[in-house]
Amino acid sequence: LESVPVRRRMVLLLFAVNMVCYMVRTNISVALVPISQTYGFSAMEEGWILAAFYYGYICTQIPGAHLTARYGGCTVLLVAVFSWSLFTLLTPPLSSISLSALVLCRLLLGLSEGVTMPAVHHLVAQWVPAQERSLSVTFASSGQFVGMVVALLCSPLAAHDWPTLFYLFGALGFGWCLLCWSYGASSPETHPHIARSEREFVIKHRARDTHLEPVLASASESAAECKVTLDPRSTTAQSGNTSVCSSLRQHTEQSLRWTDCFAEPAFIAVVVAHVCHNYGFYLLLSWLPKYFEGRWKTDVASAGIFSLAPYLLMFVCSNLGGYLSDWLISTGRLDRVSCRKTMQAVAFLVPCIFLWLVRFASTLTHAQLLLTLSIGFSSFSHSGYWVNLVDLGPRHSARLMSFSNTVATVPGIVGNLVTGYLLQGTGDWDTVFLLAS
Repeated sequence: LESVPVRRRMVLLLFAVNMVCYMVRTNISVALVPISQTYGFSAMEEGWILAAFYYGYICTQIPGAHLTARYGGCTVLLVAVFSWSLFTLLTPPLSSISLSALVLCRLLLGLSEGVTMPAVHHLVAQWVPAQERSLSVTFASSGQFVGMVVALLCSPLAAHDWPTLFYLFGALGFGWCLLCWSYGASSPETHPHIARSEREFVIKHRARDTHLEPVLASASESAAECKVTLDPRSTTAQSGNTSVCSSLRQHTEQSLRWTDCFAEPAFIAVVVAHVCHNYGFYLLLSWLPKYFEGRWKTDVASAGIFSLAPYLLMFVCSNLGGYLSDWLISTGRLDRVSCRKTMQAVAFLVPCIFLWLVRFASTLTHAQLLLTLSIGFSSFSHSGYWVNLVDLGPRHSARLMSFSNTVATVPGIVGNLVTGYLLQGTGDWDTVFLLAS
């Protein structure tokens, strides 16, 4: 690791935290069938179990951004990962108590995970130079898909001994905490082992806010006067501005309000894209193994394995989109805005067609192929709206993510509840996929 630049080690840490985050989040989908068989939960009760996570998740997005701005991304992630790992370990014993205990555990797990994305985006803005942003963001985010694949590969284990799945994934979360404690830092300025040349390079090439700066009415004029980025560990004041710049930086991070953001058409467009993407993504993340088990009568182990291919393709498409975006922008073939729009258009139009066609699948292989292509191409969104949250305001990326992700978590609640009620009442998967497309 010593030969790897520190900023890339940080991206690897973010990849790992996304991976563990989605392993923990996905394992309930893998284990839901044997859990329901053990305790007799209905489809509607399964919907409540799956939706409970999102009730918690939606509540801590904005507080997570506040905490990240105040204490730093690494500190917030350490507390979050420790907490969600603990609740993962507690899932099996609480499941044996009652449905309410399991729902409460999932709610607390969601509360713990809710701060993750604001903290991750904050760390990206702190550590990644603008010219490396697309690929770094998509690579770090693609850890989500690796986490899903690992969870689904454990389907045979879930079928025979589902509690072990939760104990194993919880232990991995504690392992990530040790890595972050040893190698992580919230910014280049506070990392104890980064080379001075790399620190200066990252600080020089971190993008300043480009689109949302004008909405900071109370701080914009002062921000324009403070051009120098300082090392907070330095004992030497530069031009007498150390305390002023430090105070301003803290003030401007706290001053961006949701009303300011939602007055900006560009931000509204990002939120709309985020909501539309999340409805289909959360729906399939939660219900795909259940679909294969219920619609095509596969066993639990096979249902999980059949669900693997879409997330493998997501990993490929996400990183391909990041590489193409950086290349298109750096070579001048597309400007940044046009590139983001192009990637987002691919991420919506292609999956919509394939998801609509799933309703007419006549064989398991046909259904799996269509779902794989639909879910896989949707990950081009990471080169669209997802990285655009950093483009709009790098200094406020945690706050922007928290506002957008709060609204975009609603589909996780609504989609799971609606799907549960639909399947309970009609057992009709065609309607489920029609709504998503």
